[in-house]
Amino acid sequence: LPLFEGEQPGAAASLAADPIYPLLHGLFWLTANIAARRPLLIAVDDLQSADLTSTRFLGYLANRLAELPVALVVTRRSGADDRPEAFEELVSHLGATRLRLAPLSEAAVAKLLAEELEEPVGAGFSGACFAATRGNPYLLREVILALKADGTISDDENAAMVATLRT
Repeated sequence: LPLFEGEQPGAAASLAADPIYPLLHGLFWLTANIAARRPLLIAVDDLQSADLTSTRFLGYLANRLAELPVALVVTRRSGADDRPEAFEELVSHLGATRLRLAPLSEAAVAKLLAEELEEPVGAGFSGACFAATRGNPYLLREVILALKADGTISDDENAAMVATLRT
């Protein structure tokens, strides 16, 4: 209840020494009650952007997942995490499976560019996009958005311009 009323519980409100414990425990029971009706998926994209309390809850929940029909799926952008220990705590659990996505291939970058820009893409241009993004789908999406916004034609003459995006 304090969570939904915006109250911060005091240490006296909890048997645990941590004043946030009642909120974590309450969210756990909320999750358990929802999962009692049907299996539940909790998906968290970009964990690196989550606040500390949210990541603490996910860790608290992860310690108790064996009891529940709950799948917890989290994603984290590599290299963009101020608190990598939060992610490491989640994936260190016995039932956790860690998947590392490989970068897009040069052919996949060329295909995605052609589909998103809706025009033929020169090999030099797609190669420059691949080199600038190293096949990172997030960075490639940002390049595509920038190209669309600028109205840049995706021909080999503009490949040198794409190469400057990394600097």
